[in-house]
Amino acid sequence: MSASPHGSNLGKGKGTLTTSTGDAFTCTATQNSRKGAQVNKNAAGVAFPGGMCVELWYVNGTIVGKKFSSGWFKYTGSAWVPANPANDM
Repeated sequence: MSASPHGSNLGKGKGTLTTSTGDAFTCTATQNSRKGAQVNKNAAGVAFPGGMCVELWYVNGTIVGKKFSSGWFKYTGSAWVPANPANDM
């Protein structure tokens, strides 16, 4: 499977983002229409900071997610770390 194009994004519960290593990221069905959804990597949950992700992006080979209340996080392959949209998107 090929990687998603640079700049691809998905909202709560819609679609899949595929990385260059073949990992598939999805959001679960919306848990709360305002607060977002949980994130899955290859069908297994990956704890997103604060529990709910509003949207995911695939940018420069990195999965980046936005938290409802505030903040952006990027996935390092094993954990989410704070991201700066000006630098990471």
